[in-house]
Amino acid sequence: MKTTHMILVLTFFLSSLGTSSAAVMAQTSESTYTSVISELVIDIGASGEAAFYPQYNQVLEGDGYQEEHIALYHGVSLIYITITDTPTSPADRNEEAHAAQAPSVISYTILDEHADETSRWFLVSMRYLLDFPRIKYVESYDARFGQYSVGVTVYSSPALITDTIDWLVTDVTIDGEPLMMMGDYSHLESLLDGTSDVTPTIYDDHATTVLDWMRYGLISRTQWESPSFGTSVTWSDPWQFNFLRYSSIQITADQSDTIRLKTDDYQSQVSIRVEPAEGDNADPQYWADLWSSEEWGLASGYNMTAIDARVTEDTVTVVLNGSGSYGEPFVAVFSMYIDDNGMAYFVDILSTREHVVDAVQQYEDLIQVNGTPIPLAFTPEEIDALFGD
Repeated sequence: MKTTHMILVLTFFLSSLGTSSAAVMAQTSESTYTSVISELVIDIGASGEAAFYPQYNQVLEGDGYQEEHIALYHGVSLIYITITDTPTSPADRNEEAHAAQAPSVISYTILDEHADETSRWFLVSMRYLLDFPRIKYVESYDARFGQYSVGVTVYSSPALITDTIDWLVTDVTIDGEPLMMMGDYSHLESLLDGTSDVTPTIYDDHATTVLDWMRYGLISRTQWESPSFGTSVTWSDPWQFNFLRYSSIQITADQSDTIRLKTDDYQSQVSIRVEPAEGDNADPQYWADLWSSEEWGLASGYNMTAIDARVTEDTVTVVLNGSGSYGEPFVAVFSMYIDDNGMAYFVDILSTREHVVDAVQQYEDLIQVNGTPIPLAFTPEEIDALFGD
């Protein structure tokens, strides 16, 4: 039961912040890796700057083709090398990649892209809550080593992406040939620092409306009703429903329903999850111990450390410090409340240190569940005092 709950809560939490750190993931010390579908050998050199993470590798079966994803980290930059056993359409694959990624982030801007008959590349700037910037770079070539399409996808921060690309260009080979083939990568720096003449494109083809979310319980731009339990949640500015994010509502029928809201400046978010108060959900102390534990801090992948916890008969709240994949600091306020009808309400507030007190105050003042605020065990003033600044 404990393991199941931890996985569920981590799923909700990690999807808010994006790619997690490599710090808690198993790795291999090998400097070469042989592709499963092609037997092509990838060599990352012996410098120790990077490592393969084979437990995150995948072989996907498509309509008449296989596609292998080989995972590695260069520092905290996540890299996937992709090998497909048949040529692909470069232009189509760019659009497919944009359509698949954009709904998982709060903003998706194509800085530049290119596709011709045999190759493609693009550079994208993405932002996650809490407005954390991420850069995605993709480069792919058809018909390498005969019939294979070979591609590289890099997820990194604006400060680290060029170092990672330089390392890929200099140190990484595939079957003895350079993995990266574009030659001149200097234009990427101008795209990243805003000095390029290329006009970025904001990709918002995935924007949705209230009508798109009605089957998941959204009634209006300021009201939601849990499909499984009939719980009503209302809110007002600066809290908003994020119509660009695919996970703004998550329904697990008869087990849990979750809605996520953000502030209009993207500096804070709150998720409210409702479940029956059964098993561990009926025990506030269980959640105080879990959220305060070193196990939780490591499993989250965000170096989370509990600052303080408070437990009453029906409420538990834990305040934590954390840092994102690339060191961005944030504060998490995790809370659980049990009402008189046997329902448990989980409230997760994520914010920057600068905004967390306002976020907690705005949560108490402007968000209601079944007509009343769900209480926290700390006041905004008490949370402010925990930081001592």
